[in-house]
Amino acid sequence: MELKRALNGGSIRAVFVSALLAMTVSCVARPSIEQSRLIVVDMPHGGRRIAVEPDGSGTYAYGALPAQGRFGVATFDFRDVFEKLQSVAQSNRKESGEEYGTVQFLTEQQSESVLYFVYDRELVTHLLATAFDNRVEPESAEATENLRTLNEIWLAEEFVAP
Repeated sequence: MELKRALNGGSIRAVFVSALLAMTVSCVARPSIEQSRLIVVDMPHGGRRIAVEPDGSGTYAYGALPAQGRFGVATFDFRDVFEKLQSVAQSNRKESGEEYGTVQFLTEQQSESVLYFVYDRELVTHLLATAFDNRVEPESAEATENLRTLNEIWLAEEFVAP
């Protein structure tokens, strides 16, 4: 009987420790603003995407298309974008089937980071539109031609109803 109690107590402790470890792993600390060097956000996931650098400039892209456009310095306040996205980023994807985007907060030490889910369509759509509205035209005709398809797809998706 005492052996059974000891095993049960051990089992409870093992379950508790396992749960604690799982929570610790799933709650990996997000990087601070000082650690962050790039914020990558898309909406819907796999669609329109921007990457914002600390000076407020960055790139815009679409899915797996190889072309990227640029938007200029001071298009964004990096701290403001960081704080807004941190406040809505979720570690787990909802099972509701609701459209979602994703965000990553990249640091110098890591080229890959945790992928967070974002359901604030209004916020992300505003960020995407701001980036596109502040795009910098490429300097060469060849680069302009490479961006033509990207820009057409970007605009077509921008006007698709949610």
